[in-house]
Amino acid sequence: MTDFISGILHVILDNERSLDVKILHSLAWGFHSHHRRPKEIYEMKLYNHLYVMHLPLTLIFFIILFINQPVVYFAYLSLAVSLHLMQMSHRWAHTPKNMLPKFVILLQNTGLVLSAKTHAKHHNNVYDRNFCMMNGWSNFMVNFLVKVFGRTSHGWNIVFLAVLICMLTLPMLF
Repeated sequence: MTDFISGILHVILDNERSLDVKILHSLAWGFHSHHRRPKEIYEMKLYNHLYVMHLPLTLIFFIILFINQPVVYFAYLSLAVSLHLMQMSHRWAHTPKNMLPKFVILLQNTGLVLSAKTHAKHHNNVYDRNFCMMNGWSNFMVNFLVKVFGRTSHGWNIVFLAVLICMLTLPMLF
């Protein structure tokens, strides 16, 4: 799910129209800047790369404090870990191979995290495919949806919220 939702969010933030949406502007600007200077992702301090998830994770944490269900706590912990791994996966996909630890190269070679080769298809000056940033397993679905619906529709915001709500509420059904 992290790979899929990262792809949907990436479509939204790559959309030039998102620069005009006040709540999305700074995040979208970051994605557009990344396209102009992709190597900054591995040159910046690690905390600066990871902290963008800390505010949403903190807000979700305070919401789930009122839900006394261990499965929800486990889902939250899984979300926190997978979001950080997704951010690292994207960073590693841009990091020169000679700068990567051997275990990361192994993870990339096995497809458990995003490889440079898979992600390079996104950085094609059109930025119209391979949006997923965890391991790329969901690229086929997101690529198909982009072909069907286009990549500049604000409808992606609704899709993102619907998927996010499903992800957060499904654990409560069990």
